Amino acid sequence: MTHEIAPLFPLPTGRRRARPLSVAVAVLAASLVAGCTSTGSESGGNVFSNLIFYGGTTVPPVAADPIEEVDCPQVMIADGGAALRLGGADAASVRHQVSIVNVARECSNPLPGGSYTLKVGIEGMALLGPAGANARSMTAPIQIVVKDGDRIIAQRSRSVAVTIPQGQAQAPFTVIEEGIAVPGGTAPRVEVGLGSPQRSAPRRPRS
Repeated sequence: MTHEIAPLFPLPTGRRRARPLSVAVAVLAASLVAGCTSTGSESGGNVFSNLIFYGGTTVPPVAADPIEEVDCPQVMIADGGAALRLGGADAASVRHQVSIVNVARECSNPLPGGSYTLKVGIEGMALLGPAGANARSMTAPIQIVVKDGDRIIAQRSRSVAVTIPQGQAQAPFTVIEEGIAVPGGTAPRVEVGLGSPQRSAPRRPRS
């Protein structure tokens, strides 16, 4: 099957009409031969082949391998780690009580193989106890443990200074722990708590 190509400019009448066509064929054949024999660069080919295969005059850059999405683990409050009393054993001698009221997490920097970086945020509240009127400053011990089964992948300990202002009975505090490396090929779970990290199974999930 052939296709007629309309000339860009009007062709003259008579026998001279065949001359431009012969010239055009010769030029096209020469360009095709040059295109077939020219190797271009080792990676880029020639302009004609690039137009055919890639829709442009140059070879597009090779796309990087797709990075898997991160299945960010939930954060659990460890059993017995939601609250901590500071002071004596009986209620009247308690100076302060600190508790975890909210937790959050963020996963970033995913890499091939499944590793990524974890950030954990903890929001807490410090309450003034019956024996704490003259001791409004305290230290809240925070533990963050990342486990794969029974194996500890990462562990962070933080001591947060909290001061309850004069005339108030409570004060909030926030902890943000960044840069926790989680290796690929694991099924991690994150436990947070007040006090020692050596605790029993997680109590409840928090988003």
